[in-house]
Amino acid sequence: MLQRRSSDSSLTLIERPCCPKCQICMMLVDVAQSFAGPDLWTFECPKCDVDYKALAEDPIKTKKAVGWLKGELRRPD
Repeated sequence: MLQRRSSDSSLTLIERPCCPKCQICMMLVDVAQSFAGPDLWTFECPKCDVDYKALAEDPIKTKKAVGWLKGELRRPD
């Protein structure tokens, strides 16, 4: 199963999806990085070995994080 998630989706917070078969929280087992678009994240069920794949942006590449990394975050005056 492959789904595309936007950079604003909750999956960027590494929300673990539930297994469609047994409803247990799946574990993130692999991230195939992409330089041109979203990464391919692979989740696996620890109980029944079902795989789930989703396209998701790296949280560090989101607009909010990029601004913070460029020094837009300031201490209070």
